[in-house]
Amino acid sequence: MSVIIPTYNESENIPVLLKRLSSLNMGSTGSLEVLFIDDNSPDLTWEAAIRHCVNTDLNVIVVRRFGRRGLSSAIIDGFMFAKGEYLTVMDADLQHPPEYIPRLLSAALKGHELVIASRYVAGGGTEGWSLLRTLISRGATLLARIMLLEARSVRDPMSGFFLVKRTLLSRCSKLNPLGFKILLEILVKCSPASVAEVPYIFRQRLKGRSKLGLKTIFEYVVHVLKLSGWRPFKFATVGALGYVVNVLATTISTILTPHFYLRNLVGIETSTLFNFTLHELWTFKDRRGGSVLKRLVAFHGAVVPAITTQYIIAQALYYLAGAPEAVSILLGVIVGFIVNYLISELGVWSSRRDEGV
Repeated sequence: MSVIIPTYNESENIPVLLKRLSSLNMGSTGSLEVLFIDDNSPDLTWEAAIRHCVNTDLNVIVVRRFGRRGLSSAIIDGFMFAKGEYLTVMDADLQHPPEYIPRLLSAALKGHELVIASRYVAGGGTEGWSLLRTLISRGATLLARIMLLEARSVRDPMSGFFLVKRTLLSRCSKLNPLGFKILLEILVKCSPASVAEVPYIFRQRLKGRSKLGLKTIFEYVVHVLKLSGWRPFKFATVGALGYVVNVLATTISTILTPHFYLRNLVGIETSTLFNFTLHELWTFKDRRGGSVLKRLVAFHGAVVPAITTQYIIAQALYYLAGAPEAVSILLGVIVGFIVNYLISELGVWSSRRDEGV
C-alpha cells in the first residue's frame, strides 16, 4: 500500500499526519509506503517530512519538485514513484482522516478497482462547512454529473480521497488533468470495472489555509468541459446552425402558406431533424447506444419542452411585440437551449455506444 500526499505549505500538519499514519493497523500489508510530493514549499514542507519521518516505522519518500506546480500533476508523479499495488491519494491537511485508509483497502481487497472515500453516501458528511462552501461543492458535483456520464455512477465524484489499483492505471489513456480533481480524470479515462464508495466525514483543516479560490474553480470548470469533449460548445454550434436552417425553412415555406404560425412549425421540425443528425454524428457520437430510430423518437419527445418554449416565445415576440421573424426565432432558440441540452444530455444520449439497446 502506497499513500500519495501532494503538499504545498503544509509543514505544520506533517508531524500529526505522520503520527496518525504510523498508528494505523494495516493487517497483513505491513508498514505503509508514504510519498510526499512537494512543490518546493516556501514553508519547507519537504524538509519537515524528512525531519519527522525518522520517528516512525513508515517507509517515507519525499519528492521535492522544482518548476512544477499543481495538485493533480503531483499525484501523477506520485503514481510513478510509488511501489505499491494499491495507491491511496489524500491531502496533508487532515481533512481526509488517515484512519479511513484501512477501510478503503478492505473494499479494494474485495475486488473493487477504485474505492472512493465519499461524503455523500449514508454515513458520510462534512464538518464545519459554511453555506457557501456547501453550495460550491454541491454545484461542482452537479456539474460533473450533468456533463460526464461516468460521474453519474458515483455519489461523490469530487472526492480528493480515494484508492486506486495500479492495474487500473496501467489501462488508462493518458492522464492530463487540469486543476485539482484527478478522480474525474480516472473515472472518465480509466473506465474502472468496479467502483465502491466508503463513507467518511470530511474534517476541518488542522492548520494552514485553504487553497480553494476563483482560479481553482475556473480550472475545474475548464477541466470538466475538456473531459466532456467540449460538448456544450458543440451543442451550441449545432443549435446555431439549426437556427439558420430554421429561418431558411420558415422563409422557404412561404410558398406553402403565408401564415407564420404554420411556417414556424415547418422551420422547427426541419431544424430538429437537422440538429438530431449533427448530434448523432458529432456532439454525442460516443453515446449512440441502441436504435437510431428509438433515439430519433426519444429526441422528438424529449425536446418538446424546449420546442414549446421556443415556439411560444417566438409567437409572443412576433405577434405581441412586433419583433422581426428572425429575431423572434433567435430569442426562442436561446431560451430553449438550456432545457434542450439538459434533456439531450441526461435523456436521449445517456448511454455509451457499446452499452447496446
